[in-house]
Amino acid sequence: MTRHRKLLWALLLLSGLAIVVVFVIQSTSQLTNEELFLDGVDAVERGELTAARSIRQRLTERGAASEARILNGGLLAAGSQWSASLDLLDPSLAQGHLRRPVLLWAGRCFLQIRELGRAEVVLRTLVSEFPEDSKAVRMLAVTYYDLGAMHPALDALGQLKKLDPDDYRPHHMSGVIQLDFEQYKQAAVDFTEALSRKPPESTRIEISKDLARAQIKLLQFKEALRLLKELPESPESLGIESICHLAQGNESEAEQKIRLGQKLLGASEEFVGELLKAEARLLTQRDDHEAALAVLQNLSALEPHNVQTLHAISLAFGRLGKDAERDAAIARTEQVRELRKELTDLSKRANAEPFNVEVRTRIASVCTELGLHELAASWNQAALAIQDSAAWRKQADIQ
Repeated sequence: MTRHRKLLWALLLLSGLAIVVVFVIQSTSQLTNEELFLDGVDAVERGELTAARSIRQRLTERGAASEARILNGGLLAAGSQWSASLDLLDPSLAQGHLRRPVLLWAGRCFLQIRELGRAEVVLRTLVSEFPEDSKAVRMLAVTYYDLGAMHPALDALGQLKKLDPDDYRPHHMSGVIQLDFEQYKQAAVDFTEALSRKPPESTRIEISKDLARAQIKLLQFKEALRLLKELPESPESLGIESICHLAQGNESEAEQKIRLGQKLLGASEEFVGELLKAEARLLTQRDDHEAALAVLQNLSALEPHNVQTLHAISLAFGRLGKDAERDAAIARTEQVRELRKELTDLSKRANAEPFNVEVRTRIASVCTELGLHELAASWNQAALAIQDSAAWRKQADIQ
């Protein structure tokens, strides 16, 4: 191609680009403020922040102050500047075409800064008015979960399953809740559904281990073993696998898995509990009660809330003829059993009363007595979030 022709092609290309730019400018200039604003909202939600900033600038130039302000709030939320975003997302502006973006972004910000009571009000309002908004429904489910209101969380997850039938996440989260509430059959269904939707590899492994735990509770040992054999070997998976082998009377196979798990454990003690449970059961079945007791005591130090472990300790003391220690262990077992029962009853109340501060404070106290310190911190956080937002929830102007 000659120099003259190259120059001609360059001029034609520039002319073409100029025509496109003029066309885009003309087409966007013909949009109403509402249409331009909604394009900006879509850009923020898609992560196209440069385009959203350009639209914000045009709205400002047009004098569309409310639209520009709210779009800026969305941009700040997209940049994880939660508090700064909330300063711009006044609920009183949540009217007409501004309503959904204000509620969506404000709800997201409240959830991120752990203002759970405020998040619930905003997101519940949003979902009631826009029931097809899967992002809002997902955030509402998470909010209820963090508030300890599991039944409303399950309702929101059920709605989300219908909205996003190919998404594994609502099935996964529902399975976790059902497993916590010892609804093992439904947990297994949810985990199976989650796996059928092909989650990412790391998540698939976690879901598979939880499904195996549910199957063990349902005495489905063959199914659990089949599932576990497809996973990478880890101290956790090997501990769960050895429990299955012991339940089927395969002591040598169980011992092999335990020893391999201990080697993989190395210096880390993460997931050591699964191996200790299996080892204690193996030693008990072999009538080596002295060694079993030592393992059980180590396990109890890790899981002081575990009634089954405490009961096994009392049995081991009895078999060793240590009556005083057995009686003390029985007393502790009954104490923990009562605390666990109270925790179950309180959790049911928390489900029915999402904004009951006293119930959540008491749950935190019971968790502390049981040695469940992370769970206690979570319930205390929920109680504080509800308490701090009580007045706001009554006065919220988002009608």
